[in-house]
This record gives sequence, C-alpha cells and structure tokens, in this order.
Amino acid sequence: MADRLYRFFLDSGLKGPDLRLAGDELHHLRHVLRLAEGAEVALFDGRGQECRAEVVKLSKSEALLRVVDGPTTSPESPVRITLAWAVCKSKATDWIIQKATELGVSCLQPFWAARSVVKAKDAENQAGKWRRLTVEAAKQCGRSYLPDVREGVSFERMLAASAGHDTRIFLDPGARTALREALRGRGGKSVWLAVGPEGGFASGETAAAATAGLMPANLGTNILRSETACIAAVACVRYELG
Repeated sequence: MADRLYRFFLDSGLKGPDLRLAGDELHHLRHVLRLAEGAEVALFDGRGQECRAEVVKLSKSEALLRVVDGPTTSPESPVRITLAWAVCKSKATDWIIQKATELGVSCLQPFWAARSVVKAKDAENQAGKWRRLTVEAAKQCGRSYLPDVREGVSFERMLAASAGHDTRIFLDPGARTALREALRGRGGKSVWLAVGPEGGFASGETAAAATAGLMPANLGTNILRSETACIAAVACVRYELG
C-alpha cells in the first residue's frame, strides 16, 4: 500500500471480499471526509491486518466496501511496552494515550497513586473514550495495531500486574541510574514502565516498587510533567531496544 489513503478501523476483521463500515467510522467517511462511492480507502483491524478497499455503496446506516488488495500483516516492533501511568487530568491523559499509541506502546495501564490528583471515581467508565483515542491516533500515524487499554487499578495491583515482564522500571527523579543506562544490555521482549503523578511517587510507593523488583531510573535533572515523562520514557525505550 504505497499510496497514502484515508484509513478506517474495522474491529470485525478484514475477511472479504465485502466489508461493512458503520458507526463512528461511517460518520468520518461520509460526513467528515465526504468520500463518495468509488473512493479507495485503507482498512485496518487493530490486530496488525490492513487492506485496500473500494467504497461500492453508501447508505445512512453503512458503507459497503470491496477489498481490492490484501489483507497484509503490518510490521510491529518485537519489543512490547506497557506504559503504566498515574491517571492525570483529562487533557494530559488524552495526550499520553495518543502519543503512546503513535510510539508503538502495546498496553496502557492507568493506575492511582497516593498523590494522584484525579481520583478513581472521577475517571470511571473512561476505557471506551480512551480506546477511541487509540483508534484516532492509529489512523493518523499509519499503525495497524491498537494498544490494549486496561481499566484503572490501584498502585498495588499495578505492581502485581508487572510480574512476568523482562524489564520492569519505575521513574524516580532521585534514582542514581539514568533510564538509558538502565536499558543498555537488557534482553527480553517486554518492558514495563511505571510513571508517577505530578508530585511523584510517595516514599512508601518507591520502597514498594523496589521490593516488587522494579528498577528505579531517572530522566535527567529536570523535573518533568507526568505526561512529558511518559512520552520521553517510551521514546527512550524505543531508541534503546527498537
């Protein structure tokens, strides 16, 4: 698929030859982009498959598309990154989700820390909105995989969920080791990154993370906003591990 086409997400899969688009994606096709019958588009299923298709029929309820090329499997980094971040304010969280998707994060795990500004009750039922943000970001950046967006959990459950990953790191401005140094020479194919809230992890949380086997690392001498730290950390992992 050398040509740049408008991209649409089809969760039901790409088993053709005829496919149907409805809901938000139909609205985007008909009313935002104003595409007509005969237009060629790209479809992806969020699990790595994509194809080229032609719009053969449009109605108010759906678009009928016919596959003209594919489906094919898109490449993805073999290093799976889980970004666990202390839920922050809405706009910052939206930005984290969008940019993490663009950078190839495989899993997004929100959690609540002792110093979290946003409380659990204020972020309930957000998983649907967060998943839509990953779709929008994937459409824009050309990615055919969607990250797994999990429900928010407690700090303790976040630590427990990190078990089994090859590399487990929590960001701590007071750590002696820089993140790039912590990553050098690391093997394995799965990385767990835990990023605290604006005020950082409480001392008890730092101790608990270390006891659970997570390695402390810093991102330099500057104090970063939580959303900046999230994306800087993911970018560092991508640079060092691929």
